[in-house]
Amino acid sequence: LIEGMLKSVLSLLLFVFITAYALDNSDFVYHNNTELEAYLKGLHTKYPKITKIHDKIGTSVGGKVLWAIEISDNPGMHEILEPEFRYIGNMHGNEMVGREILLYLAKYLCEQYSTNETIKQLIDNTRIFIMPSMNPDGFEVAQRWGASSGGASIGSVGRYNHNNVDLNRNFPDLHNRIIPVPQQEEETTAVVDWIKNTNVVLSANLHGGALLVSYPLDSYWNGISKTTYNDVFRRLANTYATNHPTMSKGDTCREFFEGGITNGADWYEIFGSLQDYSVMKKQTFEVTIELSCDKFPDYSKLKGFWLDNVNSLVAYMEQIHFGVKGIVSDANTLLSLAEISVVVKDREDFVFKTTKDGEYWILLNPGEYTLNFRSQLHIDEEVAVRIGSGPMEVLNVTLVVGGAGR
Repeated sequence: LIEGMLKSVLSLLLFVFITAYALDNSDFVYHNNTELEAYLKGLHTKYPKITKIHDKIGTSVGGKVLWAIEISDNPGMHEILEPEFRYIGNMHGNEMVGREILLYLAKYLCEQYSTNETIKQLIDNTRIFIMPSMNPDGFEVAQRWGASSGGASIGSVGRYNHNNVDLNRNFPDLHNRIIPVPQQEEETTAVVDWIKNTNVVLSANLHGGALLVSYPLDSYWNGISKTTYNDVFRRLANTYATNHPTMSKGDTCREFFEGGITNGADWYEIFGSLQDYSVMKKQTFEVTIELSCDKFPDYSKLKGFWLDNVNSLVAYMEQIHFGVKGIVSDANTLLSLAEISVVVKDREDFVFKTTKDGEYWILLNPGEYTLNFRSQLHIDEEVAVRIGSGPMEVLNVTLVVGGAGR
């Protein structure tokens, strides 16, 4: 079934590749921070009905805005049961391909909305957030150094933020293994707050220096680095890798990774990553995508990277619509219930919480599952559900007041 899902997604996206050339050759350059701002604002000016600029998420240590663009048929508002998606790029300032590809993706989605049914369905049924650069200070250093040195490979110059901190080691470690606890950087705080204040179901952060998809967890806890949703994370990783022309070969850079995917900690262990924080704090399904062996390739290669990744970027976003979703409400008042715990049987490490509107979303592979709905004020409810290979199953549940919950 999973293999069939991947094949159907691939066939559905064959025509997407053809239209990927809709971008102009002038797009394929490295945009500095001022140009990035103008690029996003230009998209909003041209496509105001499906975009919204977010300039209040936060700023870098150097005072630069962490720009993001929202793409949706109703931008600026959450629609009931519509899942939210997030891409973040350029956490490491010298890993530049992801930053540019996310700019191209934003433009591509906007341009294709009126003519490409796949893209229209995606935007009409998903609230999409794209932050091209989480580390504009580091990018500026890397770009300046690259221009002065005349070379593309610049080691770690620009990797860190203005305070010389690696942002992908700066997120709260939920097991408190980083001693002393590091000061949280402004960029990290901004993204942490953004995570807390949105209902993102699926996300990915984009890096460079390898060609693979790394899935949770990035660290071991009691000797374990995989969650009970490892099957789902592997499917997500495989979706991206198999829609890329070379990633799934697994041997394009310095190391070999079967299928072009790996568990993060099995590759190398880190603490304080964005991926692990999103997964374990908010139960967001997130992976880390490594886009290129060279972190800062010559700009002439950017068009090739875009064409290599456009199918994968879209196919990965579409995975947000596989699994189960629903609204939990009170059986007597019929009012939606917030903060209800939703747990899949035998997958107790993820406790999903309903939103203020009573919504929940859980990505699952095809199969039969039992969901437990738990509340302190209501009687627990256990419901069986069968997940197929099509769109998300809708499972609405009502709970009876009884105080027998856990």
